[in-house]
Amino acid sequence: GPMDSAQWWEQQGADKQKDLKKKYNEAGVKIIVSAFGGGSQEMSVTSAVKDPAGLAKKIGDWVKANNLDGIDVDYEDFDALNDGSGVPWVVSFQKALRNALPSPQYVISHTRTYSRMLCGKGPYSDIHKQVGDSIDWYNAQFYNAGPDEYTTCDSLLNKSSSQYPGTSLFEIIKSGVPQNKVVLGKPATTKDAQQGNMDANVLAGCLKTAKDNKWSGGVMGWEYPDADSKWISTVRSKAWPV
Repeated sequence: GPMDSAQWWEQQGADKQKDLKKKYNEAGVKIIVSAFGGGSQEMSVTSAVKDPAGLAKKIGDWVKANNLDGIDVDYEDFDALNDGSGVPWVVSFQKALRNALPSPQYVISHTRTYSRMLCGKGPYSDIHKQVGDSIDWYNAQFYNAGPDEYTTCDSLLNKSSSQYPGTSLFEIIKSGVPQNKVVLGKPATTKDAQQGNMDANVLAGCLKTAKDNKWSGGVMGWEYPDADSKWISTVRSKAWPV
């Protein structure tokens, strides 16, 4: 069932939900919920839930009943992804979820805890090949992969290290993921993640370079309240100034 902010949102009731959603939508913001995550139960969801399509329908019904714009799927059952059982599970889940939440009325994103899982050799590449057309974008996390990983414009955008080859932004795109679906995830401060951090102004310059090379995916900031309006304004100042 719903937890944390999702539980709070459910408790607001339909009228308050619709009022809040209207205000955010008028400001160009969509309100979505996140499913799964890095808890112990969530990280074993593949073996625990034998009917991913049924679960997806229940979640989709909850999204609609609670007047949201969509959902982010933060699937972190790494053991299942690595042994192969996670791919068909996610594919079945995504198909049923999109059936419950049709596009373009509802958005469905997927968060990849490690960008390397989205590259040509990663398990999420297989998922993308099967159901990528029904996923609006991927939040690719370019952090928590090592102290020196993805900390320069070149390693972030063009050529990743030998430890994780083929996992920079444009290498992922070259492997077959559309450029507008790869959202670049970065932490706001060292409190939010201790690896992969970049100065906000430096990151802004990297984004300008990426945009000049026909990338339009955008940025995911981890996490609020450190990834606040000031951080967002700085990060987007050179590519998408406001």
